[in-house]
Formats: sequence, C-alpha cells, structure tokens
Amino acid sequence: MTKPINAFEIESEADNPFPKVFHEKMGASAFRGLSDQFHLNAFGVNLEVVQPGGSSGLKHWHTESEEFVYVVSGKLTLLYGEESYELSSGDCIGFKANEGIGHRLVNRTDSESVFIVVGARPENDKAIYDEDDFQWVIKENGNWVASRKSGEPY
Repeated sequence: MTKPINAFEIESEADNPFPKVFHEKMGASAFRGLSDQFHLNAFGVNLEVVQPGGSSGLKHWHTESEEFVYVVSGKLTLLYGEESYELSSGDCIGFKANEGIGHRLVNRTDSESVFIVVGARPENDKAIYDEDDFQWVIKENGNWVASRKSGEPY
C-alpha cells in the first residue's frame, strides 16, 4: 500500500548531468523526483528549486512528451520560442509534444523559485536543443551520453 510523503523531505538532486560547458549558462538548481518515489512509469513529476540566476536547464522541446509546469513559489521568466513571460506562484503552462518551440525557465530574482513539472515518459521521446550544440544519445545498453549534435560525446 502506498503512503503519502512530504515532497520537501525527499532528498534533492543537484548534480548537473550536462557537460561543464553549459553549467554557467544553466546556473544552480535542484530537483526531487516525486513520481519516482512511487515507482510511476507513465509520467514523471519533479519538484524543482531554481536559485537566483539559475534555470530549469537548456532551452528545449520534446518530440513525444508533453509537459506541464506549475509555479509553486517565487517568480520565473519563461523563455518560450522568441517570447518571454513572467510567471509567479499559481501560474501554469503546458507544452505539446513535437511543437518545435523551445522552452526554459530562468530565475532572474534574488530569491529561490519552486515549480513542479509533469511530463509523459514515452519510450522514443527525444529532447531537442535548438540553441545549443547538444543532444542526449541513448546507447544500445540504455545509457544516456551527453553528445554534440554530430554524435560526438562531450
């Protein structure tokens, strides 16, 4: 039987899996894999904390996965295609799969910001990073390798 847990008591992961060349651009953030605590497979739910000057990651979009973002606290700037939007506590937005419009959340304030992101976990999904020479390559053994768009590993 599943029992409730407090999301903020889950150990957060602050290790940035992206190549070091992108760390300065991304800044400091950490996430807690909420859905993983319950061994859910069809969708992922992460609670993310973005420090001042940090971001949710590199601007990207997904080929197969839809995403939904809900701002819990603080203020974040959503970079979405060529547009930008100021989001604050209670704001939300969804991103359709294969839309071809990259998105990224940036904390341009002097306080941490918290948001929840929910996304589908389709087997053949790829994240596309239009603005950066980056892609995740999935090897035959299932390992993800940080690579340039040419396929050359970082």
